[in-house]
Amino acid sequence: MQKGDLDNPSVVTAFNAMRGMGSKLLIAMNDSGLDFLDMYDEEIEDEEIDDLPYGKEVEMLNERVLENLVVSAKEKLENGEGPFPEEYRKYIREINFRDGLKEIPSLDGCTNLTSVTIPNSVTSIGEEAFKYCESLTSVTIPDSVTSIGERAFSACGSLISVTIPDSVTNIGDLMFLGCRDLTSVTIPDSVSNIGEGAFFGCRGLISVTIPNSVSSIGDGAFQYCKSLTSVTIPDSVTSTGDE
Repeated sequence: MQKGDLDNPSVVTAFNAMRGMGSKLLIAMNDSGLDFLDMYDEEIEDEEIDDLPYGKEVEMLNERVLENLVVSAKEKLENGEGPFPEEYRKYIREINFRDGLKEIPSLDGCTNLTSVTIPNSVTSIGEEAFKYCESLTSVTIPDSVTSIGERAFSACGSLISVTIPDSVTNIGDLMFLGCRDLTSVTIPDSVSNIGEGAFFGCRGLISVTIPNSVSSIGDGAFQYCKSLTSVTIPDSVTSTGDE
C-alpha cells in the first residue's frame, strides 16, 4: 500500500504503534475495531499525525493496537504458523502449543517467554526453536519428541535444567550454546551423538553423565564450561573432538 492510500479515511490510517522501534503500521478502521494490515516503512513525523485520518484517536489506542498484535503473534506461533514480525514476540510471556502440532517453530526473539507447554503430538523441535528465549528457566520435552534441531536452546541464558527424553538419539550442534545458568542436563541412554559445541559456554554446568550409548562427541562440546570439573567418558565413545 502506498502513502496515497492514507487520503481515504474510510480505508486506513497510519500510526507508529511501536514508537522508537522503527515499525510503522497500516491499521484498518472498521466496525469491529482495528486490524493489522501491513508494515509501513515510510517515516511519519510526530507533527504529521494530526494530518492523518483519525490520527489522535489511533494514538490513544496505541496500547490496544499493540495488545492485538501480540495476541495475533502468539496465536500464530501456537498454531505453528509464521513468519510474524519478531518485534512483537518480545511481549509474549506464555505459549501453549495446540495439540496436533508436529513441529515446534522458531520462537527466536521471545525474550520474555517464561512458560511453554509442548503437547504429546510434537515429534520435532526445529532449529533455533527457543533461541534467545532469555527468560525461559525450564522446558519439559515430551517422550513423543524424536528430533531436536541445531541451536534449539542456544542463548537461553536463564535456562536452569532440561530433561531430554529417551526418544531422542542426537544432541545437535550448538544445542545449548551460551546457556550460562544451565546447571544440569539429563542425557538419556538413547543418545548416540553429542554434537559440536553442544554445551559451549555453559559456565554454570556442574556435572554431566554421558551414557554408554554415546559413541561420538563433537569438537568443543563442553568448551568454556567453567564450573565443570570433570566428565566421565564411557568406553563406548570412539570419536571425540577437542575439549
